[in-house]
Amino acid sequence: MLLFFNPLLRFVLFWGVVTAVLSAASQNLSWIDVAGVIDTLSGVAGPGGLEAVSKKEFAFSLAGLIFTFAVGMALAFTVCHLLPVLWALKAATRRVFRGVKRNSSPADRHAN
Repeated sequence: MLLFFNPLLRFVLFWGVVTAVLSAASQNLSWIDVAGVIDTLSGVAGPGGLEAVSKKEFAFSLAGLIFTFAVGMALAFTVCHLLPVLWALKAATRRVFRGVKRNSSPADRHAN
């Protein structure tokens, strides 16, 4: 558990989860076209770039990519931040209650 609080490990795991979600979504959902979004956005500065951005396919693909990124961030936050804190609180609670039971009198232990 202590290894999970290593900042480098959490950084790599966080962005690995986000990347995995984006990769899985782009492979399994046909309307998310990462390469198409990147090509369209890189061509905006050139002639006719604004017309490419106004296409319906680009808008849906970009919206899907943004939503998928948000889902990936939420999942990564849960895995890398929320779960370790909950695990640490659970372990600390167990230690406190174990210490309370140990310091109580024998009559108190048998009453529960």
